[in-house]
Amino acid sequence: KRLEPDEGYVRSLGLSPWRYVVFRPAEELATYYRGLRIPRSEEVLRVLLDLGYEVVLLPRYSHHLDLARRDGVVVVESGFSGPSLTYYARLVVTGGASIAREAALVGTPAITYTPLDLHVNRCVMEWGFPLYRATDLAELRKLTANLVSLNQVGRLEYLSRARKLEDPVTVAKDIVVRGVS
Repeated sequence: KRLEPDEGYVRSLGLSPWRYVVFRPAEELATYYRGLRIPRSEEVLRVLLDLGYEVVLLPRYSHHLDLARRDGVVVVESGFSGPSLTYYARLVVTGGASIAREAALVGTPAITYTPLDLHVNRCVMEWGFPLYRATDLAELRKLTANLVSLNQVGRLEYLSRARKLEDPVTVAKDIVVRGVS
């Protein structure tokens, strides 16, 4: 709701708007992923590099830094401006879901490959924002190829639609105030 994308931030990272994709690997060590099959980060990165764009890697664990040893990978480890980074991205791909939802709400096509079918993701999809779910590597490859070529013109329309949604900060504040009274 309060997003003001900062192109200067993206350029300060040596990136050009709409000339990169964002990759956030899965929470591979999380207990809720134990026993579930998810594509390996190396496989996902290979798919993204094949698109021909720079890949901005947002690592979750130190072993993800090994992925950065390839040409075309830019690592942003901490303190990043997620809203600016995702707004100016061509595509966002994550093994989680939060950054994908945030990207989709501002019109950036986003793919989550989490094995979990989350109701909040389905809600964002049903609202018509460009959020997609890949259940395996083949589906991820197909989705990335299709989505990376989407026209960037609709961004402002999505951002406008997102700003019309109820502000969660206001809702939380109202709940707290009513609960205290």
